[in-house]
Amino acid sequence: SGGQCVRVLDDPLLLDGPHTHWPPDHIARLVEAQLGASKAQRVITFDAHGVSRHANHTAVQSGVELLAARQPGLRVYELRSTGILRRHLGFCDVLLTIFEYWLLQWLPAALSALRALLVGARRPKPRTEASARTLVCVSLRPWTVHGAMLQHRSQYVWFRRLYVMVSGFVWVNTLVRR
Repeated sequence: SGGQCVRVLDDPLLLDGPHTHWPPDHIARLVEAQLGASKAQRVITFDAHGVSRHANHTAVQSGVELLAARQPGLRVYELRSTGILRRHLGFCDVLLTIFEYWLLQWLPAALSALRALLVGARRPKPRTEASARTLVCVSLRPWTVHGAMLQHRSQYVWFRRLYVMVSGFVWVNTLVRR
């Protein structure tokens, strides 16, 4: 309801830490219960790389993937991970992401049109399958991340403050529908 459906878990099977193992089946059950309670029909999760290969992030993706296999109608969008350089480009990653999306969207059609001119092939399709499943979200208010992180002062240590200042994810996120 208006994005206000938040559930905080204190679960002994989901301890925070880059070296802890979260059982995918347990995550699938928790997400399924939350979906039922909220009547949500879409899930946004990490991709298999979990942004930075963080064990908790990749476990969440595995759990959601398991749930999606059980519920074929569930719409799952995965946050696409980027390499370490792009993760730290800040606003510049917006430009790279838009250029990359433009290439994904229009280059295949342009190459098909060129091929049609040269060898008489069929007319090109206007969109590729990959671009049809991709959503690029650009933030016009990146400072709201700082405000959100201030709500978790114990977690907002110096290196996370630095990360918020240089992270491309503060500015742009690419979601890919599974």
